[in-house]
Amino acid sequence: GQRGWYFIGVKDFERALPDMEEAVNLNPEAADNYYGLGLAQDALGNTQSALEAYRQYLGLTSNPDSYVVDRVGELEQSADNP
Repeated sequence: GQRGWYFIGVKDFERALPDMEEAVNLNPEAADNYYGLGLAQDALGNTQSALEAYRQYLGLTSNPDSYVVDRVGELEQSADNP
C-alpha cells in the first residue's frame, strides 16, 4: 500500500496499480486501499475498474472524500451517456 501511494503521489500510475491491487488483496477491509486503486485505474483510463474500486471505497468508509463522491457521479454519468 505505502509504495502504491508513493507512486500515486508522483503520478506513476502504471507502477501504482499492481501495488494497490496487492494492498486490496492483503487487506480488503481497508477503504483507503480501494481509494488508491480507484485513482490508479481512473488515471489509466480504466473507467469500469475505477468505478468498482471507488464504490468499494464508498461502501467501507463512513467519511468519504468528496472527490470520490463527485468522481463516481461523473463516471456514472459518462457511462450512461457515451
